[in-house]
Amino acid sequence: MPRTPWTKFKLAIEKRDYQAAGLYVSSDYKEFLDKGRKEAEEIAKAIDDLRHAMKSNGVKSAKGDYVLFLIDPFRPASSTPNRAPATR
Repeated sequence: MPRTPWTKFKLAIEKRDYQAAGLYVSSDYKEFLDKGRKEAEEIAKAIDDLRHAMKSNGVKSAKGDYVLFLIDPFRPASSTPNRAPATR
């Protein structure tokens, strides 16, 4: 299966390689990726580390997962929640 620029972009985002992702976009979005890349990588690493710690320690929280989803600068498609958790 040939990889299109879109699939290469999605793969780069999922790998948190925002510099590579910037190769597959143009104009304003490329500028957005280039300007925020360093900070986005730091935030993404912290989110990934927290998700790993939660999983390793058996912490399951739909609300926590949703908050991490919301603050993720470039959300991988694999992290998309079905819906927001219900509020009480």
